Amino acid sequence: TWILDNGATDHIFPFKSTFTTLTPISLISIRFPNQQFVTTKFSGTFVLGNLILHNTLFVLDFSVQLISIPKLSNSNDCLVIFYKNHSVIV
Repeated sequence: TWILDNGATDHIFPFKSTFTTLTPISLISIRFPNQQFVTTKFSGTFVLGNLILHNTLFVLDFSVQLISIPKLSNSNDCLVIFYKNHSVIV
């Protein structure tokens, strides 16, 4: 499942094989809206079509693929348009 999140600070992906690069980082704790915490010590690059998502956190215990809208629009110089039943990245 893909989630486009306007309130997320970072992109988070649970599948190691989807990263084109993956490097060790200092341990990071991630807090979710339900107050649950998970940790990661890996960050990398993920390519999704024409989008390159740098500094994406690898979190094995995460169940969805989370894209941070602020990080996406800042690093890829794009715009995300939300419609009633879908969204478009331009």
